[in-house]
Amino acid sequence: MIRRNPFRERVPEALPDPGRAPELCIALAPLVLARDLWDLYDALPNKAEATLAQRRLEEAAFWGDRAAEVLS
Repeated sequence: MIRRNPFRERVPEALPDPGRAPELCIALAPLVLARDLWDLYDALPNKAEATLAQRRLEEAAFWGDRAAEVLS
């Protein structure tokens, strides 16, 4: 079963130019990585491992969001 990629809606289609908005690019980098890793995990043959890895990605994104709230 392929789960919907929750990071797809959090990453804009057109990413900003790093030369014009370097801070935004740095902030979006973990989400872009999570979006792409999610799709890579979906391609793994062992779906139990893929699901576990995807849950860890969701957990990491959650704690990253919490850290960003504290720092902002």
